[in-house]
Amino acid sequence: MSNMKQITKKWSFPINSVYSLTYDLISHPLILSDGAAILDGTGLIKIDFEGNPLWHCPSSWGFWGSPVLLNPDCIVCASGDNSIHFINEVGQVVRTINLPTSITTEILVGNSGDLWFGMGGGNSALARIDVDGNLSYERYISRDYGLQHPMTLAPDQTIWAATSNGLIRVEAYSGEILTREDSDSHNLVCISEALVFSDDAIVAAILPDHSCAIVRVSIDGTILQKYLLPPLWRAKLLNSPQGGAWLIGSTVSPWDSPKDSDYILISRLAQNGKPGMMANASANRAIEPSVDSIGNLWLGTYTSYANGSEAGELLIYDDAATLCSRWVSDPPAGVGSTKFDFQGDKLVCI
Repeated sequence: MSNMKQITKKWSFPINSVYSLTYDLISHPLILSDGAAILDGTGLIKIDFEGNPLWHCPSSWGFWGSPVLLNPDCIVCASGDNSIHFINEVGQVVRTINLPTSITTEILVGNSGDLWFGMGGGNSALARIDVDGNLSYERYISRDYGLQHPMTLAPDQTIWAATSNGLIRVEAYSGEILTREDSDSHNLVCISEALVFSDDAIVAAILPDHSCAIVRVSIDGTILQKYLLPPLWRAKLLNSPQGGAWLIGSTVSPWDSPKDSDYILISRLAQNGKPGMMANASANRAIEPSVDSIGNLWLGTYTSYANGSEAGELLIYDDAATLCSRWVSDPPAGVGSTKFDFQGDKLVCI
């Protein structure tokens, strides 16, 4: 308990948060060495760690998703007009790439500067933009708007994409589909991103019998283990520096306000995905977790209501999934995406 960070509000900066219409998720702030870049509903704004605005980059169509860092001098954002924009260190758009259709996932950045993302409507494709700004490929991998979870780039230069039609593993630079654990044969409906280890991956999914489980899958697509969970609509998986992972799941439909019977599930997972200690938190529509440098889980929750009011809180769980601290805004407001700075001692919430 002595290592547990306490919540001390230092400053606040008014913004209008940006959401995914499908999952009601809050855009993540991009933590930089000298501040944070945040979408505010009208564009991208950068603030320093004292809460002072440094610059604002407007967008007539509105930026979407979360900003990502391509290199120390360039931020990349997608926008609602099916474009990707490259923004320099003073907030100016220096390049725009127009795409044939909309982006459906967060943007994934490779070490060499390549970009990967989901794209498309009813039929979803994995797309790559190479370091020269060329659209290298569009690889159809899912139907029914199925590619929306964040993708994972593995050390062997493959991408794991968790879709509503299965878990797909793709060669990152060619787009070749290597393995497909899909619903045509198994009805594996992924409700979280995949966490990738040396020779396998885990994902939260709904099984053919409609039960929910952590599913461990080998690199050849073989299901190795299934660990049953309570019924969940959606979930998030995060690596822990203490080994294993965190699972944060929600019973709340993304299209409805929480009911009295709804809740958020928090569980500490072993390296093989087996759930250990579990805890419940009050239900909210959005669940936005981060893990700090010593393995504690910081969970922001958020619900907006038709009358314009908000609810939410910031919760901290230790490595045993025990609630150690709780913070509620005054006046009441949701606590959205939570991100730490590079030292791990400053937290930016939206």
